[in-house]
Amino acid sequence: MDFCLLPPDTECRAEVEVKRSRFICLAARTADPPQARAYLADVRHRFPNARHYCSAYVISADTAQGMSHSSDDGEPAGTAGRPILEVLQSLHLTDTQAVVVRYFGGTLLGTGGLVRAYTAAAQKCFSHAPLLRRIRLRHARIRVSLALAGKTEAGLRAGGYLPIHTEYTRSYAEFGFAVTDFHAFSQLAAALSAGGGQISDLGTVLREVPLRGE
Repeated sequence: MDFCLLPPDTECRAEVEVKRSRFICLAARTADPPQARAYLADVRHRFPNARHYCSAYVISADTAQGMSHSSDDGEPAGTAGRPILEVLQSLHLTDTQAVVVRYFGGTLLGTGGLVRAYTAAAQKCFSHAPLLRRIRLRHARIRVSLALAGKTEAGLRAGGYLPIHTEYTRSYAEFGFAVTDFHAFSQLAAALSAGGGQISDLGTVLREVPLRGE
């Protein structure tokens, strides 16, 4: 399964109002719990005097070390942080934090009303967010003689493979690619280098590509 996340240094914001209570959701990328706590502190500073600062985050969901956390910050248990977390999880988000700031409007919403309000704020925040999809590709490398370098690189580019690294030495040239199908890549690379290239699979490489408009 591919997971999604926000671009670095990007914050999304959305607001819903329910019976004069304002629910302002802010979301950003986060790498670890200390960064998540720092972001929550920053939100508290930017939005003073709110009644609640409810939050949730998901970190490293695409690894065995995945973790998640949610906080109701004084709202009835399970009515705020958990609904926010469920939105993050339903969108398959990772390395992402959302904080919903509530300015109380004077009317109690009840547990069901709170769940709906916090859910709606989080959903609205991500509805038009510039999400990225993190995909796992194979890191392919080909090493060829300098005489074959130009033809090999041009042919691979024409085949839709764009190098992620290039290195020229006195005796050879080396090109690295992130590919979905290593077998197809190796067949084309071998043909272009007339069998003279050293083709290697260096393992997994992660890439982030726009989710919307694919």
